[in-house]
Amino acid sequence: MCANFVDDKVFCEGCVKTHEAKKFVSSQNKKNQPSNNIFSDNPRREQYESRKRRNSNGKSWIWIVIVICSTAVYAQLYFYTNPAEAPIDQQQLATNQRFASIVQCLNVFRQIGQVLTVGETPDPQLKCEDPGGPLVITTNGDTLSISHPNPSIYGVSQISVSNENPFPILLD
Repeated sequence: MCANFVDDKVFCEGCVKTHEAKKFVSSQNKKNQPSNNIFSDNPRREQYESRKRRNSNGKSWIWIVIVICSTAVYAQLYFYTNPAEAPIDQQQLATNQRFASIVQCLNVFRQIGQVLTVGETPDPQLKCEDPGGPLVITTNGDTLSISHPNPSIYGVSQISVSNENPFPILLD
C-alpha cells in the first residue's frame, strides 16, 4: 500500500516509523553540518567577543601599570643619582667647620683626661690642631691641670681638664 501513496505522504505502520526516523536523522544532520563561517550561527560568539574585549582591556591595564611603575622607579633613580645642588651658605659652612674643630679639640682633651686619671703625664704631641701653641700645664698640690693656650679662637674663655675631673671643661 505504501508504494501507491508515496506522493500523498500516506504510509503504512512500518513505513511511518522509517519515514519519521529519516526526517529526524536529516534534521540532526542539518544542525551539525559545519558552515563556512564558524561564528555565523554560533550562539557563543557574543560571549567569545566579550571575553576577547575584556581580556584585551585587562592586558592594556596591566601594561599601563607596568609603564607607570617603571617610570616612577627610573625617575627616583635619576633624582637620587643627580641631586639638585643647593647653594652653599658660607656662614653655615664656617659654623660647621668651627664646630668640628671644637669637637676635635674636646676629643684631645678627653684623651688627656684619661691619661691623667691613670696618673701618667700626657704626651706633648697630644694637642689641638689649631695654631694656639703648646698646652698650659699647671699644678696645685696634687691637682694637675692642663688648659688650652688660646681658647678664644673657638669663641670660649677656657678649655681645660684635670686629674680630678677627666672630662673637658668648656667655659664661655
